[in-house]
Amino acid sequence: VTDWAHYNHGYTNNILNIGTDNDIVSVNIYNISGKKIKTSSETQINISALDKGTYIVEVIDNEGNIDTRKFIKL
Repeated sequence: VTDWAHYNHGYTNNILNIGTDNDIVSVNIYNISGKKIKTSSETQINISALDKGTYIVEVIDNEGNIDTRKFIKL
């Protein structure tokens, strides 16, 4: 995944948006306890089924770059 400063990974309307110049291999979402609760390879992920709370999103791109961010679903 490219520079986080240029790509704001956030969510609106229960869709988590992942921005990157590279192809995404995997997006993993973990709860705050570290349990993997969702996996995708899309740049837009429906998170409507997730409860409100804090989550970790891990993005792996086709160049092997791994970026991890925390997000809070309100």
